[in-house]
Amino acid sequence: MFNGIFYKTDNQIPNTYNRVISIFQFTVLQSGGLLNISGIGAGSLSDPDSLKQIFGVPFTQFVRADVQHLFQFKFTKNHKLATRILAGVGYAYGNSPSLPYEQSFYAGGSNDIRAFAARTMAPGSIRIYEDSTSTLTQIGDMRLELNLEYRFRITNILEGAIFVDMGNIWKIKDDPTTTKDDLGVFGFGSFYKQVAIGTGFGIRADFDFLIVRLDLAFALHNPYLPAGEKWFGTPHPIYNSTFDYGNNNGFIDLYA
Repeated sequence: MFNGIFYKTDNQIPNTYNRVISIFQFTVLQSGGLLNISGIGAGSLSDPDSLKQIFGVPFTQFVRADVQHLFQFKFTKNHKLATRILAGVGYAYGNSPSLPYEQSFYAGGSNDIRAFAARTMAPGSIRIYEDSTSTLTQIGDMRLELNLEYRFRITNILEGAIFVDMGNIWKIKDDPTTTKDDLGVFGFGSFYKQVAIGTGFGIRADFDFLIVRLDLAFALHNPYLPAGEKWFGTPHPIYNSTFDYGNNNGFIDLYA
């Protein structure tokens, strides 16, 4: 059972030339807080039979907060800068050892950090390519992301774009099953070294009822590679380059 709060501000004026567009969204979602007072059991994760339940079924307990700011500045009618800032964190407690899969954070893909394939970015700087048992999809407990995109009109239908994406996902808890430093856990003194950076260019075709988007992106900084191999131009065994297709305007769908 989920419930929460949602807040949004939007300065766009319909049917008006909006030189500056700013949209701010804040969301908090929680689960299990209200059910907790009516649950039964001791709530021990080590003993499934003692988990708190409702109608005989254990329920999840977590809280998640997300912030998003979209900003667009028009230099002229045919030239604009669009940005997005994303931040989010989730915390599981009580009945839940971790966030539900659908409430976890992921990174990479055509509407995200485009130099990396969808949902393949591992938390922090974990080298998943060294683990043959790792799954393709990677998730985390928090996310930080910044997207910048300069757009310019080519024809009445076509628009070009040059972009930079940066960010990553992290875990917020140490792995209790290992004594090694967990490279996926967020740390104020180290997170900036684990920020992935990608850049590229693309083209958009605006048919009014549909926007078709094609982007070519490559990684400038790959935090998963060994020291001395993370930056573009240095010798490394893995080179990230992706071709992305989308049916909208990407990370910020502002065409006013």
